[in-house]
Amino acid sequence: MQCELRELVLTTHIPYEILLLMENKNQPISSTIPSSTETHPSETSYQRKKRHDTKITVIILIVFIVGPFFLIIFGPFLAGLIAFNYVYSEGDRTGQIVKLSNRGIIWKTLEGTLMLTQTGGYGPSWNFSIDNQDPQKEQLLSDLVNARETGDVIKVHYEERIGTLPWRASTSYLVKDVEFLGGYFHRYRQPAQNQ
Repeated sequence: MQCELRELVLTTHIPYEILLLMENKNQPISSTIPSSTETHPSETSYQRKKRHDTKITVIILIVFIVGPFFLIIFGPFLAGLIAFNYVYSEGDRTGQIVKLSNRGIIWKTLEGTLMLTQTGGYGPSWNFSIDNQDPQKEQLLSDLVNARETGDVIKVHYEERIGTLPWRASTSYLVKDVEFLGGYFHRYRQPAQNQ
């Protein structure tokens, strides 16, 4: 019993004499031991204020240091998840495929470059992606590979998304359909039809 009282004195900081009196009166000692959230009777108001100020400082550090770090790391990811679901524009572009690639360090995406055609020559190049989760992905890829190998001029129908997701596409332009128009020079070298 003496050992238990000594342990209580060390852990609760209640004087030994008070614990001994409580034991003699058959009062349960555990009901008088303060919990860890309660303040100790010998704690001064300065110590309570200091402990309170320390908690506030920790909260401020978490909000102003960890919060911005979380936003910098996960903010673009969360914005991409939301923005990728919205179609910004739809359209088509005409040209010849000059490059198809499967690229990426962590997630491989299907990317391509279309050399835009204009009257009398070529214009700027245009980069596009094939959505990795598009159900027509294999058909689109097969059409684009065929167009690249034959040199045919194609019309690419696309959707432009507000954002991108790295595991789905690198660009915001997602190909939805490919229409073959024939070879570039083939259109201008057709024989004249007799009428």
